[in-house]
Amino acid sequence: MDERSGEVAMDDLSTVHPGDETSSIEKLDTGRQLNREEDIPCEETCGVKSDNPAQVKTKQTDRLVVKRTVDKRFVCTECDYRTASKANLVKHTRTHTGEKPYKCEQCDYSAAQKGTLDLHLTKHTGEKPFMCGQCGYRTANRSYLSVHMRSHTGVKPYKCDLCDYSAAQKGHLDDHRARHTGEKP
Repeated sequence: MDERSGEVAMDDLSTVHPGDETSSIEKLDTGRQLNREEDIPCEETCGVKSDNPAQVKTKQTDRLVVKRTVDKRFVCTECDYRTASKANLVKHTRTHTGEKPYKCEQCDYSAAQKGTLDLHLTKHTGEKPFMCGQCGYRTANRSYLSVHMRSHTGVKPYKCDLCDYSAAQKGHLDDHRARHTGEKP
């Protein structure tokens, strides 16, 4: 399969509707041509040096380029991360930029993703909607309840590859492995 990639700001391309005489490939080529005609050096628009004139700054990522390959997967230009969703790439780029646009109105906490802020807000409200049916343990985070349930079932999915130790939580296995190496956690 041909691994060509077209690096354009996806927001600048319009959708092709039935009856539209211009194909998406033609629009993509037109977008590339417009960028070449404007002769915008990439490093001036987004800070990422490239010899490809088709790269442009996008509104959402601001600092990083959105790169879309032929197989319609978005690729991070800073690491090997790939996704089929532009929204997921935008979230991912915040790991590189450190951007945290979601701010708590009650304290100075900020988060890179809305869901993380929503979970933080439960600390202010005290809301704990997830409850263990066996002992009444309550938590604001569903995954914490899943980990808690292992205390009732005895499931220990994290196994040490150096001995027969197993743990219900990954952090406990990490602490255990440090004992084998002599490292302090």
